[in-house]
Amino acid sequence: MIIFKHYGGERYYNVDDFPYHLLKNKKNYTGRKGVEYLDTFMTFDIESTSTLYQEEYIGYMYIWQACIGSSDGSWRYAVHGRTWYEYFTFIQEIQKHLYFTEEQRLVCYIHNLSFEYQFLRTIMPYQSTFAVDKRKVLKSCTNGIEQRCSYKLSNMSLDKFCKYAGAKHRKATEYFDYSKRRTPQTPLTELEYWYTFCDVVGLHESICKLLEEDTLASIPLTSTGYVRRDCRKAMQKNPTNFRWFQKCFMTPEVYQLILEASRGGDTHANREYAGMILENVDNYDFSSSYPYCMCTCYYPVTRFTLVKFYNQGMFDRLLAKKCCLFRVYFRNLRIKRGVTNPYISFSKCYKYVIKDTILYNGRVLKSSCIGMTLCELDYDIIQQEYEWDEMAVSDMHVADRGYLPKELVDEIIKFYVHKTELKGVDDYLYAKDKNKLNAFFGMAFTNPIHPTYYINEKGEWAVEKPNIAEALKEYTKNRNNFLPYVVGMYTTAHARHNLRDMMHIAKYGNVYNDTDSTKVWGIDIRQEVEAYNQKVIERAKAVGAYATDRKGNVHYMGVAEREKSYEYFRAWGAKKYAYIQDGKLHITLAGVDKKKGAAQLKDLSDFCIGKTFLPDCGRRTVRYNDWNSPRLITVDGCTFLSGSGVHMENGTYVLGVTDEFVESLGNPIDELVKL
Repeated sequence: MIIFKHYGGERYYNVDDFPYHLLKNKKNYTGRKGVEYLDTFMTFDIESTSTLYQEEYIGYMYIWQACIGSSDGSWRYAVHGRTWYEYFTFIQEIQKHLYFTEEQRLVCYIHNLSFEYQFLRTIMPYQSTFAVDKRKVLKSCTNGIEQRCSYKLSNMSLDKFCKYAGAKHRKATEYFDYSKRRTPQTPLTELEYWYTFCDVVGLHESICKLLEEDTLASIPLTSTGYVRRDCRKAMQKNPTNFRWFQKCFMTPEVYQLILEASRGGDTHANREYAGMILENVDNYDFSSSYPYCMCTCYYPVTRFTLVKFYNQGMFDRLLAKKCCLFRVYFRNLRIKRGVTNPYISFSKCYKYVIKDTILYNGRVLKSSCIGMTLCELDYDIIQQEYEWDEMAVSDMHVADRGYLPKELVDEIIKFYVHKTELKGVDDYLYAKDKNKLNAFFGMAFTNPIHPTYYINEKGEWAVEKPNIAEALKEYTKNRNNFLPYVVGMYTTAHARHNLRDMMHIAKYGNVYNDTDSTKVWGIDIRQEVEAYNQKVIERAKAVGAYATDRKGNVHYMGVAEREKSYEYFRAWGAKKYAYIQDGKLHITLAGVDKKKGAAQLKDLSDFCIGKTFLPDCGRRTVRYNDWNSPRLITVDGCTFLSGSGVHMENGTYVLGVTDEFVESLGNPIDELVKL
């Protein structure tokens, strides 16, 4: 046992001196399908390292830690071990005192379960695994222990989750060197043990905070589950809502069209300014963009049905009055003069018809033949920004337009109001309602068709796809479901359309945009934005999508708010930009830690093509060793049991662009600095 003298005498037990006789359980809670859950629960974590072993990159565990205690936080004990044998002993001993079984389970929360699962799956016998994708495990069961992913529950890093929940023990990252290779026999310092202790104790405290309003049987598996539960209750108050949901039934053909037309946020850089260092760049952000769309914009309110049209006039009338899904093919498509931020994403185009296509950073500038699936909102943007010689349309389905049920809209507004009122008053409740508000879109865009992911006899991940027609029928009949899948697709489409409206206001001054924000240089658009916002405010007022903060200021969903400007700004493409604000240098670069990456730049001119970010920039290279059985391995003279694992190492990142990118720029690459 370790007693942390400098940290209030906290006790950190090992497997041999753990007080198993003090474990207790007040009561059980009955969950779905009759399964009971103990009031006592556990948190678990491992520390691993990587090495090249017999010409294979592998990852292995060298210390595990757990915290077990009551759901009300009245008692808890933390334990650690250095080998899997010690873990087996610990599990066997706590099972003797808590008597958990497949019917009466002990819940174990693991932050990022997918990672630990990769190490455990050849060590422990799993009776069931619920994965949302390959290597993305949400829940798993082994010998009466139900492991759940607390990362999916919180949608936060462990450090942020502990801060959000007000945990006494926070992640002690400053005391641990991740790059050091260790084995189960490597001595650890007291500070290193303290780091492992805080990980599981802080997580246990954070889960206890959530359990103040739930039980281990009722708490959702994911962060969107909270919102889904609240919305389901609200929607079920009005019986007509379920009839509306069933009225919007998807056929397999319509489901496929929705998949093809679905697209996320619109993130890109103006090719005329790519690489240039711009001074005094304004920043406009939409307030609660997705919730605003769900509260005020139209959506399909009937089933999509196949229609035939015979001329352009009928096609245009359908686009103007109906929700439309269709496949379209363009011949000799090209971007219009003056449009510097192309809209069509190459990844969403049919690969089998593409000919002679010129791209800019993944967006289509020109193509002699190209096809894609669109809704009327996407087509409207393309019509404004592109021209073509010929167009053909097929598989056109239409539905009536309407608005989302009042009960759902009121639920969204409720959380917006709570969030606004709590800002600066109660940090925990503010963050909680902010997370719920952001989760509405995730709830709306959850695919109703769930393939089954499993590990086959070879130890590899495999997938079993369901019968789509049958799955859609079951989804529509289930009274727990209440929101058509197409709502998520239309939410992002409306948000992109709103963003393009703002970009069109900025015209040539739009230098970068990202989902719900746009950066503007060289033009003052405040009056135009004010006029745009007045229209937004009218729509928000009509449904009550606004709130008053504690200072008496009224905030409206959907308005474009002018944020603090950047002194200097430089962008190389989507998620590749840097800026100076209040004299400090910031970067956003996919795969690179914001703070660590910025620390490696001398100034903004250093954010250039060919810049190499060193291994401590936060970029990680991941390899999986998929062993289907455990084995004894020897590393640095230490022999121990190991199984499948994850090999991770720090990697460099070189800022670069493709030749095609350079050819499409509006300026020579060696002249891309404006002082």
